[in-house]
Amino acid sequence: MSNPFSKTYVSKHGDEVLAGSKQFTRPGSAEPIVASNGEINASNKVDLMKGIAQLMALASAGDIKSTHEEKAVASMAEQKQVLAEAVTAGVHSDAFMALGETMAAQVNETLGREGFSRKLLQFRQLSNGDVLKVRLRKRDTLAFVTTSNPNVIASVARQQFAIPDMFNLSCNVNIEKIEMAQDTGDLLQDRYEDALEQMMCAEDRVFLKLAREASGSYNTPFGFSDFTPTVCSSMRTAIQSNGGIPVTQMLISFDIWNDIIAQPEFTAWYSEIAKHELVLEGNLGTLMGMNIITDGYRIDTLKVLPERTVYMFGAPETLGVIGQWGDMSVDSVNKANDGQARVGWFISAIEAMCLGNARAIVRGQKL
Repeated sequence: MSNPFSKTYVSKHGDEVLAGSKQFTRPGSAEPIVASNGEINASNKVDLMKGIAQLMALASAGDIKSTHEEKAVASMAEQKQVLAEAVTAGVHSDAFMALGETMAAQVNETLGREGFSRKLLQFRQLSNGDVLKVRLRKRDTLAFVTTSNPNVIASVARQQFAIPDMFNLSCNVNIEKIEMAQDTGDLLQDRYEDALEQMMCAEDRVFLKLAREASGSYNTPFGFSDFTPTVCSSMRTAIQSNGGIPVTQMLISFDIWNDIIAQPEFTAWYSEIAKHELVLEGNLGTLMGMNIITDGYRIDTLKVLPERTVYMFGAPETLGVIGQWGDMSVDSVNKANDGQARVGWFISAIEAMCLGNARAIVRGQKL
């Protein structure tokens, strides 16, 4: 069946595709924020950074949203028909299950594209019976310099492993039959967004809890009144000084982006990212060799990163692992046995997450 959840970006009214749309123009200009080729209109880096800020603000406010591509489902009427046919065929029919599996597959794809947990950690696909063992690299070998009569102590190397606890990541997507009777065509998209909200936010919250706990183990948290190049460099050095760990990722709340724009010195280190679809997936470019990631483009119900917050991380291979056993599973749901006029899908995944190297994490907080 066609995928009713294939993503593109449109206005909140759903009537204009963002690229080339003059509904969204640059301040004081009739020029659209995004050109027809999908790149942000800008004359220089500073202009581009301001354009990114404007684009992200529109997305956060809900003025720009993701929806299905017209080639997948040409109209709300067709989307309504897809759901109606699945329900008519029965909760346990192939059509109903296929719709739920399509939803789960797209949620899983979006987790990898927009959820920052999977951008920052190594991802390991596991099978039933597998155990997620994360090797913890420890430098425990010593060398000696002697001039005569050497008696060198042996360095016995030992492999250390962490075995993180497994957890369920799940959501229960229910549709009341009254809602289906009143559906104007966007009900299916709404339920997909509900599933994405539950799954992506839950996974990212687990990651943030681990990151916050690990960030103070070796590296002292930074406090600052403004995020300046000096603060940025000092935070990066805190990780690099732990054995030369490469710092490749910076996770920021979107209000920190305003500080970056306000500091002219940052412009010299900033490598732009011009495609609007990447910006609307939380990728803001590169600064001092670090990829800048945020959840500031998300609507409020999808944001999990506290305001005024900066994290820096070492490369995924130095940081940790997220493991998933099998694919997301989908079960059809019929609440009739519970006396409720609801149908839907129960989507779940089994995961484990480990941040095995606290030296590769540093946290900053704007005071």
